[in-house]
Amino acid sequence: MIELPDLATGTRFSIIIRHGEREHIVETARALEALLTEKGKQEAVALGEKLAPFGNIIIHHSPVERCRQTAEKIAEGIIAGAGSAEIAGYLVELGGPYIAGSWTDITAEIDMRGFNGFVRAWFDGALPESLITPLHRSAQVQVSILRRQLERSDASYVNVSHDWNVMCLREYYFGIRHEEAGTPAYLDGLVALRDGNGIRLFCNGEERRIE
Repeated sequence: MIELPDLATGTRFSIIIRHGEREHIVETARALEALLTEKGKQEAVALGEKLAPFGNIIIHHSPVERCRQTAEKIAEGIIAGAGSAEIAGYLVELGGPYIAGSWTDITAEIDMRGFNGFVRAWFDGALPESLITPLHRSAQVQVSILRRQLERSDASYVNVSHDWNVMCLREYYFGIRHEEAGTPAYLDGLVALRDGNGIRLFCNGEERRIE
């Protein structure tokens, strides 16, 4: 579960996290159909309770159903903790905006290379851009979500996304390779704070400033 840095009262933040624990995926081609487990729902509620003291929180999610489920459970926890939460619907960019080719072609590559091998080939630029967007552009799309949200001052934001989205940010901005760090845990991710004309990005106890 994501850890927030020490924040002064009233500090607005934007976080991007992986969804809660999902059902086991047996067939890659049907990966998007997997829903949350009961444990995943309970942990999402617990995260919401943890976020409740931080004031008004707006929640966005990927178009994938398990991300919507996660958003609803986080909101449930925030409200149970006497906080304020609003689910503002899905953002396409929190899904798979980096997928340029067909999902069938993507899953065929994953089945051939394995999960880790596919992600490494992608991040190293070994896959055609007609199939998947390069790492730097994929990461910048995710940061643009956080940046837009931090330009507002009315609320903090939670963005429920997927492991690939978090992995893009970790590797491009922090040099964290999934082969060493592992796949992001459920409900783990990154925290962004506004810093003048840039943002401060926090991950695994490290910090980067992005202009």
